[in-house]
Amino acid sequence: MKYLLLIYQNETVMLALRKEGMGQMHAAYLAYTEAMHCIADGV
Repeated sequence: MKYLLLIYQNETVMLALRKEGMGQMHAAYLAYTEAMHCIADGV
């Protein structure tokens, strides 16, 4: 079974983020996608 995940982001909020906030959000996204890969791979 395959799933599709849609991630919505408010562009106004994204443009207002400072570089540090963007880095934190990106790190969280990477951790989430890595966890999803582990679940999908049965790890």
